[in-house]
Amino acid sequence: MILHASLDSFTYFLHDIVHFCVETELNIKDGFWGLVSQGYHLHQLCGKENELTLKLRLTEQIVGPVQSVFNGHMPAGLFQETMEQIGFSRDYSHFLDEVLFRIEHIINEWKFLPMGEVLELEFNTREEPSLILQNF
Repeated sequence: MILHASLDSFTYFLHDIVHFCVETELNIKDGFWGLVSQGYHLHQLCGKENELTLKLRLTEQIVGPVQSVFNGHMPAGLFQETMEQIGFSRDYSHFLDEVLFRIEHIINEWKFLPMGEVLELEFNTREEPSLILQNF
C-alpha cells in the first residue's frame, strides 16, 4: 500500500529563511543558524529547558512577528509596538524593511532555481554583535 501525504513544507522553509534573515541582519551568533554554523545538530537544539537554546528562544520572539508581517497576518505598523511589548526598545522600522526585502529575495531565488540546482546561503556574523538579547 502506498500512502501519500501533503506536507506544508513551505511553512518550515519560510520560517527557516526568516530565521536566517533576522539572525544575519541583527548579527545574532547564537540563534538557530548561528548554532548550526557552530556545528550543532538539530536534535541538540530541542527542548524548552535546554540551556543551549536560551537565545534561540529569544530570537524566536522576533522571528514570529517578522513572519507574521511577511505573511500579511500583522500590519507592518504594529511591528514596532510588538517589539516594544516584548522588551526590545530600538527602532525596528529600517530593520523590518531590510529583512522583508531579504526574505522576498531568497524566496524568489528559490522559486526560479532550476531543478537539481542548489541555493547556498552563507551565514556569517560580524566580529561584534549588533544586538544583545537578554532573558527578561
